[in-house]
Amino acid sequence: MPKNPHPPRRGGSKKPAPPSLPPGEDTSFIVFSNSKGEPKKSKKTDSNAKPDANDKGKAKAKGAPEQPEDAPKKPDARTVIGGASWTGKLPVNMLSEHCQKQKWDKPEYTMNKVKGGFVSHVILKATNPKTRESTTLPPIRLPIENQDLAVQPTALEARHFAATYTLYRVANMKNIHMMMPPNYRDLWKGPFADMKKEDVKSGKGWMYEADPFVAHKEREQAKAEADKKREETAKQREKAKSQPAGVGGPSSGGSNIMRGWTRVPKLDMGKRVRTEIERLIRRDAVWNPHSVKISSAQRSALVDEIVKLGFRKSHVEEAAETCKDREEILEWLLIHVPEDDLPPWSLPEGYTAGISMASGNLKREAAIKRLAATGYAVELCEEALDSFNGDEAKAASLLQARLLGDDELADQLSSTTIADAVEQQRMLRAREKLPAWALQEEIVDAVDQHQVVIISGETGSGKSTQSVQFILDDMIQHKLGEAVNIVLGMIEIQGRTHPVTDYYVDDVIRMAGFNGHSVDEDWEDEESQKNIGGTLRSMGMRINYDLIAQTVQYIDAELGSQDGAILIFLPGTMEIDRTLQLAETWASRAACKQRRGRAGRVRAGICYKLYTRNVEREKMMERPDPEIRRVPLEQLCLSVKAMGVKDVASFLGGALTPPDSVAVEGALELLGRMGAIDGDEMTALGRHLAVVPADLRCAKLMVYGATFGCLESCLTMASILTVRSPFVSPQAKREESKAARSSFGKGQGDLIADLRAYEHWTGLKEKGIAPRDLRAWCEQNFLSTQTLNDITSNRRQYLSSLQETGFIPLRYSSYSASAAHEAASLNRHNTNDALLRALVAGSFNPQIARIDFPDKKFAASVSGAVELDPEARTIKYFNQDNGRVFVHPSSTLFDAQGFPSGAAFMSYFTKMATSKVFIRDLTPFNSYSLLLFSGPITLDTMGRGIVVEGWLRLRGWARIGVLVSRLRMMLDEALARKIDDPSMDLAGSDVVGVVRKLVELDGLDR
Repeated sequence: MPKNPHPPRRGGSKKPAPPSLPPGEDTSFIVFSNSKGEPKKSKKTDSNAKPDANDKGKAKAKGAPEQPEDAPKKPDARTVIGGASWTGKLPVNMLSEHCQKQKWDKPEYTMNKVKGGFVSHVILKATNPKTRESTTLPPIRLPIENQDLAVQPTALEARHFAATYTLYRVANMKNIHMMMPPNYRDLWKGPFADMKKEDVKSGKGWMYEADPFVAHKEREQAKAEADKKREETAKQREKAKSQPAGVGGPSSGGSNIMRGWTRVPKLDMGKRVRTEIERLIRRDAVWNPHSVKISSAQRSALVDEIVKLGFRKSHVEEAAETCKDREEILEWLLIHVPEDDLPPWSLPEGYTAGISMASGNLKREAAIKRLAATGYAVELCEEALDSFNGDEAKAASLLQARLLGDDELADQLSSTTIADAVEQQRMLRAREKLPAWALQEEIVDAVDQHQVVIISGETGSGKSTQSVQFILDDMIQHKLGEAVNIVLGMIEIQGRTHPVTDYYVDDVIRMAGFNGHSVDEDWEDEESQKNIGGTLRSMGMRINYDLIAQTVQYIDAELGSQDGAILIFLPGTMEIDRTLQLAETWASRAACKQRRGRAGRVRAGICYKLYTRNVEREKMMERPDPEIRRVPLEQLCLSVKAMGVKDVASFLGGALTPPDSVAVEGALELLGRMGAIDGDEMTALGRHLAVVPADLRCAKLMVYGATFGCLESCLTMASILTVRSPFVSPQAKREESKAARSSFGKGQGDLIADLRAYEHWTGLKEKGIAPRDLRAWCEQNFLSTQTLNDITSNRRQYLSSLQETGFIPLRYSSYSASAAHEAASLNRHNTNDALLRALVAGSFNPQIARIDFPDKKFAASVSGAVELDPEARTIKYFNQDNGRVFVHPSSTLFDAQGFPSGAAFMSYFTKMATSKVFIRDLTPFNSYSLLLFSGPITLDTMGRGIVVEGWLRLRGWARIGVLVSRLRMMLDEALARKIDDPSMDLAGSDVVGVVRKLVELDGLDR
């Protein structure tokens, strides 16, 4: 900015200048002349001087008054915003730079004059470079209660205030406020931070996302989906009011009401199975386990709404006193209300009630009536009377005993753990040799005195392993072992590394003699620099394996007879066979520095960096994004829940680098769909998953395996998912490899095929087959011996984890004769494929696809019409997120024309997008597996059936959905008791037995 800025132009007005001007008015000016010979005029120009005739457009300087020598200079924008001594950037400039980096359009500012000053807002825009479509966001405003803060005395200050607030909204996760003027820095750390906390608490965390355009788009989509769902619900309610007869009734509206329901799987439940489930539920079910209370206004509205569905008001009021929400009230009514009092929509198709002719044992019926008169359910009275061959007295005694319950004995400790003193002393001596040991007291004191402590140390100093132990030891000593929270003071531990010499790629090219270059070249010579530049450009930004090979040869020649090691860091893309949509990015400088330290662990070393200094400076980040912002947050959110934190989003928002609120919300939603949390509370399954150190899906599979008596099979499948499939697929023999894998699966799915192959390999090893013959068998069946061994190792780790958490006995072993009883009880159903498929599906939920079969076709035969199997290409698959998906060609089910046990759904572990969206690692399962192990169950109040996960439809009696929903809660209660009593055998419990029977027989009695 010039010292004396140009005055505002006024179109060459010839009026004389006024004799005086308001204070602070800038009267400085510059006179330009085209005359070469004219002498340079002083700044004190006579007010009556006439401009040169050749000066065009300069007449407006005429009559300008002199600038008094003692008049104060008008402050510029930098002085007004940052103060007299401020030399840094201003908020408006910083916002423009940020928008430019993000490839957004230039920000626009609105300006309004209000009482007390000016208020400005920023409007952000972005243009899609491909479609040229422009997106404009609404003006970014402060919350209503903080609007007064935006009022500034001048328009300039209002504009910079608006820029600062906008920067906070889109970059609050960065520390750019450190470059701002002091007063705006205080706004960032004070009022703006307080506003964010309040907004996050009220569910407005989306306002502070780094990309407001993505957040705006997602919010608009969610709003549109919610409006659409609301409209559909309203339409259904209107139809329900006008068509009260339900399914099969005379006024059901024909086929229109069944649109979208005619091709969905149909549910049936045998009478004996239904009676057994009802008996279990009446005996053991708990309603509203968290004692949630419905407000009076909400209860009244729910009662009115449900009465309109056809229930008696007295029944609904009784249910509302017990239950927590609308769905549970409906379930309570469908369980407890007699069938003759249920509304038509809740009854099965073809149900009739009224007078009918029947014959029976009047003596037995009278005894049952007398027993039932005391308050017992009729089904229980029938069961008790039949168990004692009609002896009414003994039946009454049994009913009374069931009512009172059994006497319980106090639990005893089954075993204790004794520390190994010798091993402890040996470990202690090894710890004392590490550099961190000398700073033990300093680390503990720093943690005591500061909320956050950063511990920095070289590789091998013990910073990662020892610091945590120091703190835990101190906490335990002070009896505070449960109150540990680590992570400003700074402690730096001097490592014991050796110096490392760095060589960059231009150095390496000369030293290795790559592409005709020589170490004897003059490195400062211009021609040499040009040649090196040409070589670098020809190499491009991809990995040059020829250069790597030549560099290794050079290093080997340099070492000669000296001992040493060569460590090469590569991204591993050669092992990923032409994976599409894999983004390659530069490693961070911090990551490279950590790997550089490997060269100096035992002595001085050399690091050959196959990239230029410019790449290191310009393209490599200082450090990678924190893991909390890069990885799925389900496991972290579950761990936070396990700590007793109710508001997970607010807790994680207080982290040094908080994750996006959208990611946290998505993680919590997924945990709810997996059954790990119920609202704000953890389920018993969630508490088990929180203590198993494994991927949530693998942990869930192992917990289910121990619960349902197929531990070994589920351990193996979880290990296969963690490692990879043991089958290999050579490029030239893919069909043979696929056929070998399919021979083990027999239509049961990819994971069970891998499981049976591993079990076969294990069986051969136990028989003592010679290693050479075993390797030959593996080659014949396209199995990788190394992968099979990795799976075995992983199984041991998972088994140890389950033992440490108390889920299975410590003495349990697959090969121990002393633990044969435990092994038998935990593995009695290892060969039950239907059960295994159901458990896999439950573990993978919500990764589920619906199988859509084509219309049935028949062929004439001697014995009549025979149904033909559909062609594999006519079977379609749909999931919730992508619509239609396709089976990956490597799957054993790629050519499947049918599926076992009436499977109507498919679970998948992996989804990938190439030319199409493919799913792999597939397992088919039936409708009852979906009901028992998937997400929330919703009853369709129009009598069409049941909806699972909000999108999977099943036709059937509404009462079936209620019974299964209660059964799921009872299973969770059994898991909760398992936490309190690890020795409890769930595999033999009544609830687990009924669940297993439903899955195996698809709900039928046979």
